[in-house]
Amino acid sequence: MFVKTQRADLERVIAFLRREELRNHYMLADLFWFGAAHPLIDLYHQEETDGVRAVLMRFGGGFTVYAPGEFDAAGAAHVMQRYRFSQLAGDTPAVQAVMACLPPPIEVRHQHFGVWHPSAAQEAPCEVPLIWVDGSNARVLAPAMARMRRDIREFSHPLSVEQTVAQCERGSQRAVIAVRGNRVASIAMTSGELPRTAMIVSVCTHPDFRGQGCAPAAVDALCRRLAGEDRQPVLFWETEQAARMYARLGFRPQGEWRIVRYAPQN
Repeated sequence: MFVKTQRADLERVIAFLRREELRNHYMLADLFWFGAAHPLIDLYHQEETDGVRAVLMRFGGGFTVYAPGEFDAAGAAHVMQRYRFSQLAGDTPAVQAVMACLPPPIEVRHQHFGVWHPSAAQEAPCEVPLIWVDGSNARVLAPAMARMRRDIREFSHPLSVEQTVAQCERGSQRAVIAVRGNRVASIAMTSGELPRTAMIVSVCTHPDFRGQGCAPAAVDALCRRLAGEDRQPVLFWETEQAARMYARLGFRPQGEWRIVRYAPQN
């Protein structure tokens, strides 16, 4: 049975998530940067005599589940149905178990989860001029990043300038821009940076500059800087094209991830 995580249990639940810190980066980052008491967050865990068995976390209208073994999937679904939720994410086996106890979804996306191993890189990226974006210059550069993202149809949501600036200024995010001439060609960003891990997100290239090595150069530079800070780069990908690019850069698959979307449930 899943129970609401209380303050006295929080340290044990976080320790459980840290057993697979890379896999649980999103949950750990939200807890680190927002705190378990934040209005957007509700944290639940399944407690057994041998300790914590599974964790379910709400962030806004989405839930993430982590369960490395057998767990009470029906109990997780029961918790979710108390909320107006629209998404469930997590390792494929755990998500499949919870899905079986929920109404039919409207979309299921399959992703691969990987970590960066520099020794596995197959080739060096081409040299491309790069600009680093952080709290010192995000207010100047974020608008140009947002304008570039509007030209990429694969992204259904625009890049929020205000959110990007806020996250860069507080230190949870940074970005690398590859430039061609005076234009933003590619972007690679981090999200919810932690002391030991950093998730790379929103890798994209403007249609005018695809096939020129801009995105690999940005991702490689970002990975190397993170590694120099003793942070392990982590990312997700969906397409075979992305898988080939990340494999050449040194990313190795660690597991499958599933994102399931639902019509808003009461």
